[in-house]
Amino acid sequence: MIPARQQDKESILELLTNTFAENRSVLYLLKKRGKNKRIRQLMAYAFDICFLFGKVYLSDDRTACALILFPDKKHFSLKSLLLDLRLIFTCIGLFHLRKALRREAVIRKMQAVPVTEVYYLCFIGVNPARQHQGIGGKLLDEIVQDSYRMNRKIYLETSTASNISWYIHHGLEQYAEFNFGYSLYFFKYRNG
Repeated sequence: MIPARQQDKESILELLTNTFAENRSVLYLLKKRGKNKRIRQLMAYAFDICFLFGKVYLSDDRTACALILFPDKKHFSLKSLLLDLRLIFTCIGLFHLRKALRREAVIRKMQAVPVTEVYYLCFIGVNPARQHQGIGGKLLDEIVQDSYRMNRKIYLETSTASNISWYIHHGLEQYAEFNFGYSLYFFKYRNG
């Protein structure tokens, strides 16, 4: 795994937009019109926030990526405020803002750990043409090792039921489920 650079942003956005095009959790947050454009805007926000307050990694062959946030590092700044406002007005919309804030509050409550201990895996994705070849699993294993070195606990959620056994295979455990009109499955590293 290699740290992403700012110049990798466009290829990462393309990869994540294609990977999450039909993801129920992602679609839940977005205005309905212009779905692919809004997914790309959401991924741009996640990239920027994780680049500022976490880590962005690529697989060695650059066909997979992971966006990690350290919630304790996120702080108010003019840049973060502008990113949040752009997310609200171009991606989520005022009509869906309450729903998005409720979802984020549920996620924080489900994690129920001090924010300083969290290695929050926002997104992990593999180029759809390269899935099922072990690339994502290798990246996830490297992320687990990175979180261990940093003494932070991995937390993530997925709305894709077929990913549950994959996460379990890579050492994570499902500890909760919440229904938003779709099931959101919560995971943490077993030793976390």
